[in-house]
Amino acid sequence: MQSFIIHLIRPAACRIKFRRDPMSKKDDILKVARTLFQEKGLNNTSTNDIAHAVGISRGTLYYHFESKEVLINALVEKICQDLFLVAKDIAGNTAWLPEERFIRVMTSLNAETSQDEDLLKNLNHPDNRLLHLKIQQQMLHELPPILATIVEDGNASGVFKAAYPLEAMEILVAYVVCVIDEEAVQADSELEHHKILSLIKHMELILGAKEGLFLRYLS
Repeated sequence: MQSFIIHLIRPAACRIKFRRDPMSKKDDILKVARTLFQEKGLNNTSTNDIAHAVGISRGTLYYHFESKEVLINALVEKICQDLFLVAKDIAGNTAWLPEERFIRVMTSLNAETSQDEDLLKNLNHPDNRLLHLKIQQQMLHELPPILATIVEDGNASGVFKAAYPLEAMEILVAYVVCVIDEEAVQADSELEHHKILSLIKHMELILGAKEGLFLRYLS
């Protein structure tokens, strides 16, 4: 399972009407860069391409982001924040059963299902190790409270039996980002199914859930 990160809405177009304040200009650059990375790939998109699509000079782009690497780092952090917003929306949607909300949050973290897959897989490059660790820290901080709200609902309905919801989710998220995600860097596709089954088994054990509860949502 690749770096765990999201289903996100693709920006509508490269050329949009921009506002003039510096912070909005940075946001505009990130939106356009994200679209170009999705369409052309990370390595095939230059800073010239981004500046041209935004309608600014390279000098102006470098005023806001001193290098392509800095821009990528800022964009990855933005994507992570989008991820957490998506996770919160899923967690709060009581039209779904607690177990379905839980599995929807977990599967939304898979980079392979994201339009930002190329960008997110770039986190596994050795040069991006520090950024990778930073994203892991953000996930360890942000995701457990979100998942804990689902666990509390599941406890109330009887589908889960987790005595300490927040602490249980801290353990699970740590397992995901520090064990499975690390293994994914060197894992081949033949191990993918095994890793998913391993994760599901640990979810059942940590949550005190019935065996096979989550499998019907993965077919």
